[in-house]
Amino acid sequence: MKFDLNRVAAIDFLIRHESTGSPVSFARRLNISKRTLHMTLAQMKEMFKAPIEYDRQRLTYYYAEHGHISILFQKSKPPLNRQLFGR
Repeated sequence: MKFDLNRVAAIDFLIRHESTGSPVSFARRLNISKRTLHMTLAQMKEMFKAPIEYDRQRLTYYYAEHGHISILFQKSKPPLNRQLFGR
């Protein structure tokens, strides 16, 4: 299964606002299957260490710790060999 960053961003937004609904309604809202939702959540837990939980009484996913997923380019110093050759 390919990893869809737009889907991850949408899931992260809805989880942070604790407004996902049940797994079935959450999957419908994202226009994906329930299986794809569960696979994406598992990937988010594994790749990003996202503490995603589900509250059966409130019918929503939530983060067990305050936070969010952030995917960005991080600038760093170029490797030494690139500095020597002016690249």
